[in-house]
Amino acid sequence: MEKSHTIVTATFKDAETVANLAAFTFRESWLEPGNEQDLEEYVQENFNLDVIKKELSNPDISYLLVFYDDEITGYIKLQRYDQPEGFELKKPVAIHRLYIKSDFRNLKLGGALVEHSIALAEKEGFQTVWLGVWNENNNAIRFYNKFGFEKFGNYNFVMGSIVSDDFLLKKEIC
Repeated sequence: MEKSHTIVTATFKDAETVANLAAFTFRESWLEPGNEQDLEEYVQENFNLDVIKKELSNPDISYLLVFYDDEITGYIKLQRYDQPEGFELKKPVAIHRLYIKSDFRNLKLGGALVEHSIALAEKEGFQTVWLGVWNENNNAIRFYNKFGFEKFGNYNFVMGSIVSDDFLLKKEIC
């Protein structure tokens, strides 16, 4: 039997699952020798249960969870009406995070989450979807380009003592 994926919107009762998944996938993606302290401080600040509960209580924030063969494999975080600093986009939705567990990265689950998010934003009447991506992550940049995202600016992503120059990408949807 062929395995399939399912995408669901997280609810408040999923807060612990979301916090654990977000911390796990962030560590898995970002851990490098020498950045352990910066990474752990970032994880504790951004993915603790109180932060996730607060976000899940905000009607402008959604976490979409992707399951593959009934196993939770990744998520995308959307924030409606969020403007990138220094820019004024038309009716924006931000993709603040998209992470897939490494064992599931070649199954097109990230693409399914992006497509689902764009469709949701369009259905809700938004006009622009935007995100930030590390300027040296060529795979991610190509991935987003496939969905019609184009560079429109830069910003600094800060994780402790690490500051990276990231690209801002957007896609006009209406």
